[in-house]
Amino acid sequence: MSKLTYGSDAIYEVEVNDSKSFEYEGVIFTVSNAIVNEHYKGGSIDTVNILETGGNYNNTEYVFEDSSVLKIGDKAIVYSEKYEGPIPEAQGTYVVTGAYQGKFEIDEANGSLIPAAVDQEELKEVRALTDLNLE
Repeated sequence: MSKLTYGSDAIYEVEVNDSKSFEYEGVIFTVSNAIVNEHYKGGSIDTVNILETGGNYNNTEYVFEDSSVLKIGDKAIVYSEKYEGPIPEAQGTYVVTGAYQGKFEIDEANGSLIPAAVDQEELKEVRALTDLNLE
């Protein structure tokens, strides 16, 4: 977890309130606007835009690395880095650190965390906020 923490510009607990998918050079991307409920690293902000590869575009769901994008209503802990790249729609956004390794959806039913990177041995054991050692 320390590599994810060190390599991230910001770590936020977010709730997605809007998203938009688009195509750029043949690849589908989604920018999700999320309310920041808690910040663990990085500036204290009210909202953040998160860029992910994949999404629902022209009635087709695109999933990369077996990790679907955040959807409206989703709550998650997101380790993120400032986006640096050529995509015009993505300027001013953040990307998930490690492509998908830094995204942990919050299961509302029991408050547990669901790592997007279940194939990563170290992350398989993450089930609660305390497992992230953020506090």
